[in-house]
Amino acid sequence: MVTQLQPDVRAYLHGGEVIKRYIRVEEVAHEYGWRVFLDREFTAKLRVIKKDSDTKQTVLVPNAEFKIFNIDKNEYVKQYTTYPSKVEHTSFFTDEDGDLILPEALKIGNYRIEEVKAPFGYVVNDKYVNISVDTDTAFETDGDTNDAIITVEYSDAPAVGELTVEKKGEVLDGFKGGLLASSYEKEFVYKEGSLAGAKFKVYAAEDIYTADNQKDADGNRIKYYSKGDLVTTLTTGKDGKATAKNLPLGQYRVVEVEAPYGYVLNPNEQKVTFTYVDDKTPVIRESLTFSDDRQKLDMSVTKLDAEDNTPIAGAVFGLYADEDIKNADGRVIIEKGTLLEKATSDENGKIAFVKDYPFAKYVARELVKPAGYVTNEEVVSFDTKYQGQDVKTAVYNSEYKNTPTTFEFTKTDITSGAELTGATLTVLDKDGNVVDTWTSDAKETHVIKRLVVGETYTLREEFAPYGYLIAMKYDGYQVGIVIKSLRIQRNLTKEALATELGISESTIKKYENGERALSITNLFKIIDYFKVDANTILNVAESKKESSIDSRLELMDCSKRAYFQKIFNEMLDNAEMLVS
Repeated sequence: MVTQLQPDVRAYLHGGEVIKRYIRVEEVAHEYGWRVFLDREFTAKLRVIKKDSDTKQTVLVPNAEFKIFNIDKNEYVKQYTTYPSKVEHTSFFTDEDGDLILPEALKIGNYRIEEVKAPFGYVVNDKYVNISVDTDTAFETDGDTNDAIITVEYSDAPAVGELTVEKKGEVLDGFKGGLLASSYEKEFVYKEGSLAGAKFKVYAAEDIYTADNQKDADGNRIKYYSKGDLVTTLTTGKDGKATAKNLPLGQYRVVEVEAPYGYVLNPNEQKVTFTYVDDKTPVIRESLTFSDDRQKLDMSVTKLDAEDNTPIAGAVFGLYADEDIKNADGRVIIEKGTLLEKATSDENGKIAFVKDYPFAKYVARELVKPAGYVTNEEVVSFDTKYQGQDVKTAVYNSEYKNTPTTFEFTKTDITSGAELTGATLTVLDKDGNVVDTWTSDAKETHVIKRLVVGETYTLREEFAPYGYLIAMKYDGYQVGIVIKSLRIQRNLTKEALATELGISESTIKKYENGERALSITNLFKIIDYFKVDANTILNVAESKKESSIDSRLELMDCSKRAYFQKIFNEMLDNAEMLVS
Protein backbone atom coordinates (compact mmCIF):
# COMPACT_ATOMS: atom_id res chain seq x y z
CA MET A 1 0.00 0.00 0.00
CA VAL A 2 1.23 3.44 -0.91
CA THR A 3 -0.06 6.48 1.08
CA GLN A 4 0.11 9.95 -0.44
CA LEU A 5 -1.11 13.34 0.87
CA GLN A 6 -2.53 15.60 -1.80
CA PRO A 7 -3.51 19.22 -1.30
CA ASP A 8 -7.20 20.10 -1.25
CA VAL A 9 -8.23 22.88 -3.60
CA ARG A 10 -9.57 24.86 -0.62
CA ALA A 11 -7.49 26.80 1.88
CA TYR A 12 -8.07 29.02 4.87
CA LEU A 13 -6.26 31.71 6.84
CA HIS A 14 -4.84 31.09 10.29
CA GLY A 15 -2.55 33.44 12.09
CA GLY A 16 -2.04 35.41 8.89
CA GLU A 17 -0.81 32.35 6.94
CA VAL A 18 -2.53 30.38 4.23
CA ILE A 19 -2.99 26.84 5.45
CA LYS A 20 -3.86 24.17 2.96
CA ARG A 21 -6.20 21.39 3.76
CA TYR A 22 -4.98 17.92 2.82
CA ILE A 23 -6.81 14.73 2.03
CA ARG A 24 -5.39 11.26 2.46
CA VAL A 25 -5.20 9.05 -0.60
CA GLU A 26 -4.19 5.41 -0.13
CA GLU A 27 -3.07 3.34 -3.01
CA VAL A 28 -3.84 -0.32 -2.28
CA ALA A 29 -2.69 -3.15 -4.47
CA HIS A 30 -5.96 -4.75 -5.01
CA GLU A 31 -7.75 -6.22 -7.83
CA TYR A 32 -10.38 -3.51 -7.67
CA GLY A 33 -7.98 -0.59 -8.06
CA TRP A 34 -7.51 2.62 -5.96
CA ARG A 35 -9.38 3.50 -2.74
CA VAL A 36 -9.66 7.19 -1.59
CA PHE A 37 -10.41 8.15 2.09
CA LEU A 38 -11.63 11.79 2.72
CA ASP A 39 -11.18 13.67 6.12
CA ARG A 40 -14.35 14.78 7.99
CA GLU A 41 -16.41 17.68 6.62
CA PHE A 42 -15.32 21.23 7.71
CA THR A 43 -17.21 22.71 10.72
CA ALA A 44 -16.57 25.70 12.94
CA LYS A 45 -17.74 27.13 16.17
CA LEU A 46 -19.01 30.70 16.18
CA ARG A 47 -17.63 33.34 18.55
CA VAL A 48 -19.55 36.64 18.92
CA ILE A 49 -17.84 39.65 20.55
CA LYS A 50 -20.03 42.52 21.74
CA LYS A 51 -18.51 45.92 20.82
CA ASP A 52 -19.38 49.51 21.79
CA SER A 53 -20.01 51.48 18.58
CA ASP A 54 -18.85 54.67 20.31
CA THR A 55 -15.65 53.59 22.11
CA LYS A 56 -14.95 50.65 19.74
CA GLN A 57 -14.10 48.63 22.83
CA THR A 58 -15.47 45.28 23.95
CA VAL A 59 -18.55 45.66 26.13
CA LEU A 60 -17.66 44.04 29.44
CA VAL A 61 -21.29 43.73 30.42
CA PRO A 62 -22.94 40.28 30.31
CA ASN A 63 -26.21 39.00 28.91
CA ALA A 64 -26.33 40.25 25.38
CA GLU A 65 -28.68 37.67 23.84
CA PHE A 66 -28.33 36.31 20.30
CA LYS A 67 -30.04 33.81 18.05
CA ILE A 68 -28.44 32.10 15.07
CA PHE A 69 -30.58 31.66 11.99
CA ASN A 70 -29.67 29.00 9.37
CA ILE A 71 -30.40 30.77 6.13
CA ASP A 72 -30.02 27.64 4.02
CA LYS A 73 -32.49 25.65 6.09
CA ASN A 74 -34.65 28.65 7.02
CA GLU A 75 -34.64 27.76 10.69
CA TYR A 76 -33.05 28.86 13.93
CA VAL A 77 -30.11 26.86 15.19
CA LYS A 78 -30.59 24.66 18.19
CA GLN A 79 -27.66 23.35 20.16
CA TYR A 80 -27.22 21.24 23.24
CA THR A 81 -25.09 21.01 26.29
CA THR A 82 -24.96 17.81 28.30
CA TYR A 83 -23.27 18.83 31.48
CA PRO A 84 -24.46 18.63 34.12
CA SER A 85 -27.61 17.69 32.25
CA LYS A 86 -28.79 17.95 28.71
CA VAL A 87 -30.10 21.42 27.83
CA GLU A 88 -31.41 22.69 24.53
CA HIS A 89 -30.25 26.20 23.56
CA THR A 90 -31.97 28.44 21.06
CA SER A 91 -30.48 31.71 22.48
CA PHE A 92 -26.89 32.35 23.36
CA PHE A 93 -25.55 34.95 25.85
CA THR A 94 -22.36 36.91 26.26
CA ASP A 95 -20.46 36.70 29.53
CA GLU A 96 -18.67 39.39 31.56
CA ASP A 97 -15.82 39.30 29.08
CA GLY A 98 -18.24 40.50 26.43
CA ASP A 99 -18.26 37.48 24.16
CA LEU A 100 -19.80 34.06 23.63
CA ILE A 101 -18.75 30.81 21.87
CA LEU A 102 -21.41 28.41 20.64
CA PRO A 103 -21.28 25.07 22.45
CA GLU A 104 -21.37 23.15 19.16
CA ALA A 105 -19.77 23.69 15.78
CA LEU A 106 -21.80 24.82 12.81
CA LYS A 107 -21.76 22.90 9.61
CA ILE A 108 -20.84 24.46 6.33
CA GLY A 109 -23.57 26.89 5.37
CA ASN A 110 -24.88 30.45 5.57
CA TYR A 111 -26.04 31.88 8.86
CA ARG A 112 -27.43 35.12 10.27
CA ILE A 113 -26.60 36.42 13.72
CA GLU A 114 -29.55 38.20 15.31
CA GLU A 115 -29.35 40.20 18.53
CA VAL A 116 -32.40 39.64 20.71
CA LYS A 117 -31.43 41.68 23.74
CA ALA A 118 -28.70 44.22 24.29
CA PRO A 119 -26.58 44.35 27.42
CA PHE A 120 -27.51 46.92 30.07
CA GLY A 121 -26.92 50.46 28.89
CA TYR A 122 -27.16 49.60 25.19
CA VAL A 123 -29.71 49.53 22.42
CA VAL A 124 -30.48 46.43 20.34
CA ASN A 125 -28.76 46.51 16.95
CA ASP A 126 -31.29 45.27 14.40
CA LYS A 127 -28.78 45.34 11.56
CA TYR A 128 -28.08 41.61 11.58
CA VAL A 129 -24.73 40.09 10.64
CA ASN A 130 -24.53 37.35 8.00
CA ILE A 131 -21.70 34.81 8.12
CA SER A 132 -20.70 31.86 5.92
CA VAL A 133 -19.23 28.82 7.59
CA ASP A 134 -16.69 27.39 5.16
CA THR A 135 -12.98 27.43 4.58
CA ASP A 136 -13.28 30.68 2.64
CA THR A 137 -14.11 32.45 5.89
CA ALA A 138 -11.20 33.30 8.12
CA PHE A 139 -11.06 31.28 11.32
CA GLU A 140 -8.65 30.30 14.04
CA THR A 141 -8.00 27.00 15.72
CA ASP A 142 -8.55 26.48 19.39
CA GLY A 143 -5.26 25.25 20.85
CA ASP A 144 -6.98 23.00 23.35
CA THR A 145 -9.78 21.46 21.31
CA ASN A 146 -8.48 22.01 17.79
CA ASP A 147 -11.91 23.42 16.93
CA ALA A 148 -12.08 25.96 14.13
CA ILE A 149 -13.54 29.19 15.49
CA ILE A 150 -15.03 31.96 13.35
CA THR A 151 -15.08 35.32 15.22
CA VAL A 152 -17.73 37.98 14.54
CA GLU A 153 -17.92 41.45 16.11
CA TYR A 154 -21.42 42.76 16.80
CA SER A 155 -21.64 46.44 17.78
CA ASP A 156 -24.28 48.17 19.87
CA ALA A 157 -24.75 51.86 20.51
CA PRO A 158 -25.08 52.99 24.12
CA ALA A 159 -28.30 54.76 25.03
CA VAL A 160 -27.76 58.52 25.23
CA GLY A 161 -29.45 61.54 26.70
CA GLU A 162 -30.90 64.58 24.93
CA LEU A 163 -31.33 67.73 26.97
CA THR A 164 -33.55 70.64 25.95
CA VAL A 165 -33.22 73.87 27.91
CA GLU A 166 -36.01 76.40 27.51
CA LYS A 167 -35.84 80.05 28.54
CA LYS A 168 -38.99 81.89 29.63
CA GLY A 169 -39.70 85.40 30.84
CA GLU A 170 -42.19 88.26 30.75
CA VAL A 171 -42.52 90.14 27.47
CA LEU A 172 -44.50 93.31 26.80
CA ASP A 173 -47.96 92.57 25.45
CA GLY A 174 -50.04 95.75 25.67
CA PHE A 175 -51.07 98.95 27.45
CA LYS A 176 -54.57 98.51 28.78
CA GLY A 177 -57.20 100.02 31.04
CA GLY A 178 -60.94 100.42 31.40
CA LEU A 179 -63.19 101.37 28.53
CA LEU A 180 -63.16 105.06 29.45
CA ALA A 181 -59.71 105.15 31.03
CA SER A 182 -57.37 107.98 30.16
CA SER A 183 -53.90 107.10 28.96
CA TYR A 184 -52.34 107.91 32.34
CA GLU A 185 -54.81 105.54 34.04
CA LYS A 186 -53.77 102.54 31.94
CA GLU A 187 -51.20 99.92 32.87
CA PHE A 188 -48.52 97.99 30.98
CA VAL A 189 -49.49 94.34 30.47
CA TYR A 190 -46.93 91.54 30.17
CA LYS A 191 -47.21 87.89 29.22
CA GLU A 192 -44.87 84.92 29.46
CA GLY A 193 -42.81 84.44 26.33
CA SER A 194 -39.82 82.53 24.96
CA LEU A 195 -36.47 84.31 25.22
CA ALA A 196 -33.64 84.08 22.72
CA GLY A 197 -30.00 84.66 23.54
CA ALA A 198 -29.79 82.99 26.95
CA LYS A 199 -26.51 81.11 27.37
CA PHE A 200 -26.13 78.02 29.55
CA LYS A 201 -23.23 75.81 30.52
CA VAL A 202 -23.72 72.11 31.16
CA TYR A 203 -21.37 70.45 33.65
CA ALA A 204 -20.99 66.84 34.77
CA ALA A 205 -22.58 66.61 38.22
CA GLU A 206 -20.84 63.28 38.86
CA ASP A 207 -18.20 61.08 37.29
CA ILE A 208 -19.72 59.80 34.06
CA TYR A 209 -18.32 56.47 32.86
CA THR A 210 -18.31 54.72 29.53
CA ALA A 211 -21.06 52.15 29.22
CA ASP A 212 -18.65 49.37 28.16
CA ASN A 213 -17.26 49.00 31.72
CA GLN A 214 -13.70 49.18 30.44
CA LYS A 215 -10.88 50.07 32.82
CA ASP A 216 -7.57 51.80 32.43
CA ALA A 217 -4.12 50.41 33.22
CA ASP A 218 -4.59 51.24 36.90
CA GLY A 219 -7.85 49.37 37.12
CA ASN A 220 -10.08 52.42 37.19
CA ARG A 221 -13.19 52.65 35.07
CA ILE A 222 -12.77 54.82 32.02
CA LYS A 223 -14.74 58.06 32.18
CA TYR A 224 -16.31 60.33 29.63
CA TYR A 225 -16.31 63.19 32.14
CA SER A 226 -15.14 63.80 35.68
CA LYS A 227 -17.38 65.60 38.10
CA GLY A 228 -17.28 69.35 37.39
CA ASP A 229 -16.11 69.03 33.79
CA LEU A 230 -17.71 71.37 31.28
CA VAL A 231 -19.66 69.21 28.87
CA THR A 232 -21.20 71.74 26.48
CA THR A 233 -22.47 75.30 26.12
CA LEU A 234 -25.98 76.09 24.87
CA THR A 235 -27.57 79.30 23.56
CA THR A 236 -31.33 79.59 23.12
CA GLY A 237 -32.76 80.45 19.70
CA LYS A 238 -35.82 82.42 18.65
CA ASP A 239 -38.07 79.74 20.10
CA GLY A 240 -36.33 80.11 23.45
CA LYS A 241 -34.88 76.59 23.26
CA ALA A 242 -31.45 74.99 22.99
CA THR A 243 -30.69 71.25 22.77
CA ALA A 244 -27.67 69.12 23.69
CA LYS A 245 -27.62 65.69 22.05
CA ASN A 246 -25.69 62.44 22.56
CA LEU A 247 -25.03 62.97 26.24
CA PRO A 248 -23.72 59.85 28.01
CA LEU A 249 -26.10 58.65 30.69
CA GLY A 250 -25.57 60.24 34.08
CA GLN A 251 -26.29 63.41 36.05
CA TYR A 252 -25.58 66.92 34.80
CA ARG A 253 -25.69 70.41 36.25
CA VAL A 254 -27.04 73.29 34.14
CA VAL A 255 -26.14 76.90 34.94
CA GLU A 256 -27.26 80.09 33.22
CA VAL A 257 -24.18 82.22 32.49
CA GLU A 258 -25.64 84.94 30.28
CA ALA A 259 -29.16 86.37 30.49
CA PRO A 260 -31.03 87.70 27.45
CA TYR A 261 -31.10 91.46 26.91
CA GLY A 262 -33.37 93.15 29.41
CA TYR A 263 -33.36 90.33 31.96
CA VAL A 264 -31.69 89.47 35.24
CA LEU A 265 -29.45 86.40 35.45
CA ASN A 266 -31.11 83.43 37.12
CA PRO A 267 -28.64 82.27 39.82
CA ASN A 268 -30.37 78.96 40.47
CA GLU A 269 -28.74 75.96 38.82
CA GLN A 270 -30.74 72.88 37.92
CA LYS A 271 -29.76 69.21 37.73
CA VAL A 272 -30.94 66.56 35.33
CA THR A 273 -30.31 62.82 35.33
CA PHE A 274 -30.42 60.55 32.29
CA THR A 275 -31.26 56.99 33.35
CA TYR A 276 -31.26 53.89 31.16
CA VAL A 277 -34.78 52.77 30.22
CA ASP A 278 -34.45 49.65 28.08
CA ASP A 279 -32.73 48.35 24.97
CA LYS A 280 -35.50 49.70 22.74
CA THR A 281 -35.03 53.32 23.85
CA PRO A 282 -31.98 54.82 22.18
CA VAL A 283 -32.53 58.40 23.40
CA ILE A 284 -33.71 59.48 26.85
CA ARG A 285 -35.09 63.01 26.55
CA GLU A 286 -35.23 65.45 29.44
CA SER A 287 -36.02 69.17 29.55
CA LEU A 288 -35.40 72.05 31.91
CA THR A 289 -37.12 75.43 31.99
CA PHE A 290 -35.44 78.53 33.34
CA SER A 291 -37.37 81.71 34.03
CA ASP A 292 -35.72 85.12 34.24
CA ASP A 293 -37.08 88.26 35.85
CA ARG A 294 -37.27 91.38 33.75
CA GLN A 295 -34.94 94.13 34.85
CA LYS A 296 -37.33 96.63 36.42
CA LEU A 297 -37.25 100.37 35.86
CA ASP A 298 -37.30 102.99 38.64
CA MET A 299 -37.78 106.56 37.39
CA SER A 300 -38.16 109.51 39.73
CA VAL A 301 -37.67 113.24 40.04
CA THR A 302 -36.52 114.98 43.22
CA LYS A 303 -38.14 118.39 43.66
CA LEU A 304 -35.87 120.93 45.40
CA ASP A 305 -35.88 124.59 46.36
CA ALA A 306 -33.46 126.37 44.02
CA GLU A 307 -32.09 128.51 46.86
CA ASP A 308 -31.60 126.16 49.79
CA ASN A 309 -32.05 122.68 48.22
CA THR A 310 -34.79 121.76 50.66
CA PRO A 311 -37.35 119.24 49.32
CA ILE A 312 -40.62 120.59 47.97
CA ALA A 313 -43.93 118.75 48.33
CA GLY A 314 -47.03 119.19 46.20
CA ALA A 315 -45.56 119.50 42.70
CA VAL A 316 -47.45 117.49 40.06
CA PHE A 317 -45.51 115.96 37.17
CA GLY A 318 -46.58 114.06 34.08
CA LEU A 319 -44.50 111.33 32.42
CA TYR A 320 -44.76 111.10 28.64
CA ALA A 321 -43.51 108.62 26.04
CA ASP A 322 -40.66 110.24 24.12
CA GLU A 323 -40.79 107.64 21.36
CA ASP A 324 -43.20 105.03 20.00
CA ILE A 325 -43.27 101.99 22.30
CA LYS A 326 -43.72 98.55 20.70
CA ASN A 327 -44.75 95.25 22.22
CA ALA A 328 -42.94 91.92 21.82
CA ASP A 329 -44.63 91.36 18.44
CA GLY A 330 -43.32 94.66 17.09
CA ARG A 331 -46.70 96.43 17.18
CA VAL A 332 -46.82 100.06 18.36
CA ILE A 333 -48.94 100.15 21.50
CA ILE A 334 -48.03 103.68 22.68
CA GLU A 335 -47.36 106.64 20.44
CA LYS A 336 -44.77 109.29 21.17
CA GLY A 337 -46.17 112.11 23.30
CA THR A 338 -48.70 109.98 25.20
CA LEU A 339 -49.21 110.95 28.85
CA LEU A 340 -48.46 107.77 30.82
CA GLU A 341 -48.66 108.78 34.47
CA LYS A 342 -49.21 111.68 36.86
CA ALA A 343 -47.36 111.85 40.16
CA THR A 344 -47.08 114.34 43.05
CA SER A 345 -43.96 115.09 45.08
CA ASP A 346 -44.04 113.85 48.68
CA GLU A 347 -42.59 115.46 51.81
CA ASN A 348 -39.14 114.35 50.68
CA GLY A 349 -39.64 116.04 47.33
CA LYS A 350 -39.71 112.69 45.53
CA ILE A 351 -41.92 112.25 42.49
CA ALA A 352 -42.02 108.51 41.78
CA PHE A 353 -43.39 107.01 38.58
CA VAL A 354 -44.57 103.64 39.80
CA LYS A 355 -45.91 101.82 36.75
CA ASP A 356 -44.10 98.75 35.40
CA TYR A 357 -42.34 100.53 32.54
CA PRO A 358 -40.39 98.84 29.72
CA PHE A 359 -37.08 100.26 28.54
CA ALA A 360 -37.73 103.25 26.27
CA LYS A 361 -37.30 107.01 26.09
CA TYR A 362 -39.48 109.10 28.42
CA VAL A 363 -39.81 112.77 29.36
CA ALA A 364 -41.24 114.30 32.56
CA ARG A 365 -42.89 117.73 32.67
CA GLU A 366 -44.19 119.82 35.56
CA LEU A 367 -47.97 120.06 35.32
CA VAL A 368 -48.71 121.92 38.55
CA LYS A 369 -46.02 124.03 40.20
CA PRO A 370 -45.67 123.76 43.97
CA ALA A 371 -47.29 126.46 46.12
CA GLY A 372 -45.02 129.43 46.64
CA TYR A 373 -42.79 128.79 43.66
CA VAL A 374 -42.34 130.12 40.16
CA THR A 375 -43.15 127.80 37.25
CA ASN A 376 -40.17 125.94 35.76
CA GLU A 377 -40.56 125.15 32.07
CA GLU A 378 -37.67 122.67 31.93
CA VAL A 379 -38.28 118.97 31.18
CA VAL A 380 -36.54 115.87 32.52
CA SER A 381 -35.50 113.23 29.97
CA PHE A 382 -35.10 109.52 30.77
CA ASP A 383 -33.25 107.54 28.07
CA THR A 384 -33.60 104.20 29.82
CA LYS A 385 -31.38 101.28 28.85
CA TYR A 386 -30.61 97.76 30.05
CA GLN A 387 -27.91 97.88 32.74
CA GLY A 388 -26.65 94.32 32.68
CA GLN A 389 -27.72 90.93 33.97
CA ASP A 390 -26.61 91.52 37.56
CA VAL A 391 -28.81 94.60 38.13
CA LYS A 392 -32.35 93.90 39.30
CA THR A 393 -33.60 97.47 38.97
CA ALA A 394 -32.30 100.20 36.68
CA VAL A 395 -32.60 103.44 38.65
CA TYR A 396 -32.99 106.85 37.02
CA ASN A 397 -33.36 110.01 39.13
CA SER A 398 -33.09 113.70 38.26
CA GLU A 399 -33.26 116.82 40.37
CA TYR A 400 -35.72 119.52 39.45
CA LYS A 401 -35.44 122.92 41.13
CA ASN A 402 -37.98 125.70 41.48
CA THR A 403 -37.33 129.32 42.39
CA PRO A 404 -39.52 130.62 45.25
CA THR A 405 -41.85 133.56 44.67
CA THR A 406 -40.49 136.86 46.04
CA PHE A 407 -42.48 139.87 47.33
CA GLU A 408 -41.05 143.15 48.65
CA PHE A 409 -42.70 145.38 51.27
CA THR A 410 -42.00 149.00 52.30
CA LYS A 411 -43.70 151.48 54.64
CA THR A 412 -44.09 154.99 53.17
CA ASP A 413 -45.49 158.38 54.11
CA ILE A 414 -48.83 158.76 52.33
CA THR A 415 -48.19 162.36 51.42
CA SER A 416 -44.47 162.43 50.65
CA GLY A 417 -43.86 158.84 49.64
CA ALA A 418 -40.79 158.70 51.90
CA GLU A 419 -39.95 155.28 53.31
CA LEU A 420 -40.50 155.01 57.06
CA THR A 421 -38.75 153.15 59.85
CA GLY A 422 -40.42 151.66 62.91
CA ALA A 423 -43.76 150.37 61.63
CA THR A 424 -44.62 146.88 62.82
CA LEU A 425 -46.33 145.03 59.98
CA THR A 426 -47.92 141.59 59.71
CA VAL A 427 -48.97 139.51 56.72
CA LEU A 428 -51.83 137.07 57.32
CA ASP A 429 -53.02 134.26 55.06
CA LYS A 430 -56.64 133.74 54.09
CA ASP A 431 -57.30 131.77 57.29
CA GLY A 432 -55.87 134.51 59.51
CA ASN A 433 -52.62 132.72 60.22
CA VAL A 434 -49.54 134.91 60.58
CA VAL A 435 -47.17 134.49 57.64
CA ASP A 436 -44.58 137.05 58.71
CA THR A 437 -44.18 139.97 61.12
CA TRP A 438 -41.45 142.61 60.88
CA THR A 439 -40.55 146.20 61.69
CA SER A 440 -40.01 148.48 58.73
CA ASP A 441 -36.61 149.96 57.96
CA ALA A 442 -36.33 152.96 55.64
CA LYS A 443 -32.97 151.67 54.44
CA GLU A 444 -34.04 148.12 53.61
CA THR A 445 -36.95 146.58 51.73
CA HIS A 446 -38.56 143.65 53.58
CA VAL A 447 -38.80 140.48 51.46
CA ILE A 448 -41.24 137.60 51.92
CA LYS A 449 -40.74 134.48 49.81
CA ARG A 450 -42.85 131.51 48.90
CA LEU A 451 -46.21 133.29 49.00
CA VAL A 452 -48.65 131.29 46.90
CA VAL A 453 -49.69 132.89 43.64
CA GLY A 454 -53.48 133.20 43.52
CA GLU A 455 -53.94 133.13 47.31
CA THR A 456 -55.33 136.17 49.24
CA TYR A 457 -53.17 137.70 51.96
CA THR A 458 -53.82 140.60 54.38
CA LEU A 459 -51.19 143.19 55.23
CA ARG A 460 -51.88 144.65 58.70
CA GLU A 461 -50.08 147.42 60.51
CA GLU A 462 -49.67 146.54 64.20
CA PHE A 463 -47.79 149.69 65.33
CA ALA A 464 -47.26 152.92 63.45
CA PRO A 465 -43.95 154.73 63.23
CA TYR A 466 -43.43 157.55 65.69
CA GLY A 467 -45.64 160.52 64.72
CA TYR A 468 -47.97 158.44 62.47
CA LEU A 469 -51.34 156.78 62.86
CA ILE A 470 -52.04 153.11 62.13
CA ALA A 471 -53.36 152.39 58.68
CA MET A 472 -56.92 151.12 58.73
CA LYS A 473 -58.53 148.31 56.85
CA TYR A 474 -61.65 148.60 54.73
CA ASP A 475 -64.17 145.90 55.68
CA GLY A 476 -66.65 145.68 52.82
CA TYR A 477 -68.92 143.28 54.70
CA GLN A 478 -69.34 145.63 57.68
CA VAL A 479 -69.78 148.65 55.41
CA GLY A 480 -72.58 146.79 53.62
CA ILE A 481 -74.37 146.12 56.91
CA VAL A 482 -74.23 149.83 57.84
CA ILE A 483 -75.58 150.98 54.44
CA LYS A 484 -78.39 148.43 54.54
CA SER A 485 -79.31 149.46 58.10
CA LEU A 486 -79.46 153.17 57.13
CA ARG A 487 -81.64 152.36 54.08
CA ILE A 488 -84.11 150.32 56.11
CA GLN A 489 -84.35 153.04 58.74
CA ARG A 490 -85.50 155.41 55.99
CA ASN A 491 -87.94 152.76 54.61
CA LEU A 492 -86.18 152.84 51.26
CA THR A 493 -85.92 150.10 48.74
CA LYS A 494 -82.62 149.51 46.93
CA GLU A 495 -84.16 150.98 43.84
CA ALA A 496 -85.36 154.10 45.72
CA LEU A 497 -81.93 154.64 47.35
CA ALA A 498 -80.22 154.20 44.03
CA THR A 499 -82.48 156.88 42.56
CA GLU A 500 -81.77 159.26 45.44
CA LEU A 501 -78.00 158.79 45.10
CA GLY A 502 -77.96 158.75 41.33
CA ILE A 503 -76.34 155.30 41.04
CA SER A 504 -77.58 151.93 39.83
CA GLU A 505 -79.61 149.52 41.92
CA SER A 506 -77.07 146.73 41.20
CA THR A 507 -74.31 148.90 42.70
CA ILE A 508 -76.36 149.38 45.89
CA LYS A 509 -76.89 145.63 46.07
CA LYS A 510 -73.16 144.91 45.72
CA TYR A 511 -72.31 147.49 48.40
CA GLU A 512 -74.75 145.90 50.85
CA ASN A 513 -73.46 142.40 50.09
CA GLY A 514 -69.85 143.51 50.51
CA GLU A 515 -69.11 142.54 46.92
CA ARG A 516 -67.77 145.92 45.90
CA ALA A 517 -65.71 148.60 47.71
CA LEU A 518 -67.16 152.09 47.97
CA SER A 519 -65.76 154.66 45.65
CA ILE A 520 -64.79 157.97 47.24
CA THR A 521 -67.52 159.73 45.26
CA ASN A 522 -70.29 157.40 46.42
CA LEU A 523 -68.99 157.46 49.99
CA PHE A 524 -69.55 161.24 50.13
CA LYS A 525 -72.98 160.83 48.52
CA ILE A 526 -74.02 158.42 51.28
CA ILE A 527 -72.57 160.67 54.02
CA ASP A 528 -74.41 163.70 52.66
CA TYR A 529 -77.71 161.83 52.13
CA PHE A 530 -77.91 160.09 55.52
CA LYS A 531 -76.25 162.97 57.46
CA VAL A 532 -73.69 160.72 59.17
CA ASP A 533 -69.91 160.90 59.53
CA ALA A 534 -67.33 158.72 57.78
CA ASN A 535 -66.66 156.71 60.96
CA THR A 536 -70.27 155.51 60.94
CA ILE A 537 -70.22 154.41 57.30
CA LEU A 538 -66.79 152.73 57.55
CA ASN A 539 -67.64 151.13 60.89
CA VAL A 540 -64.70 152.66 62.76
CA ALA A 541 -65.19 152.42 66.53
CA GLU A 542 -65.28 155.73 68.38
CA SER A 543 -63.23 154.20 71.17
CA LYS A 544 -60.33 153.84 68.79
CA LYS A 545 -59.59 157.52 68.78
CA GLU A 546 -56.34 157.05 66.98
CA SER A 547 -58.22 155.25 64.24
CA SER A 548 -60.99 157.84 63.86
CA ILE A 549 -61.11 159.41 60.46
CA ASP A 550 -62.50 162.64 61.92
CA SER A 551 -59.66 162.68 64.43
CA ARG A 552 -57.21 162.42 61.60
CA LEU A 553 -58.91 165.35 59.89
CA GLU A 554 -58.61 167.45 63.03
CA LEU A 555 -54.92 166.69 63.49
CA MET A 556 -53.81 167.42 59.96
CA ASP A 557 -53.31 170.87 58.38
CA CYS A 558 -54.71 170.13 54.96
CA SER A 559 -57.92 170.28 52.96
CA LYS A 560 -60.49 168.00 54.63
CA ARG A 561 -61.81 166.51 51.41
CA ALA A 562 -58.38 166.06 49.77
CA TYR A 563 -56.87 164.51 52.85
CA PHE A 564 -59.83 162.24 53.46
CA GLN A 565 -59.62 161.04 49.87
CA LYS A 566 -56.01 160.02 50.46
CA ILE A 567 -56.93 158.29 53.72
CA PHE A 568 -59.76 156.40 52.07
CA ASN A 569 -57.56 155.33 49.15
CA GLU A 570 -55.02 154.08 51.68
CA MET A 571 -57.73 152.02 53.37
CA LEU A 572 -58.67 150.45 50.08
CA ASP A 573 -55.05 149.76 49.21
CA ASN A 574 -54.54 148.00 52.53
CA ALA A 575 -57.84 146.12 52.43
CA GLU A 576 -56.80 142.83 50.84
CA MET A 577 -53.64 142.06 48.96
CA LEU A 578 -54.21 139.63 46.12
CA VAL A 579 -50.86 138.17 45.07
CA SER A 580 -50.68 137.82 41.32
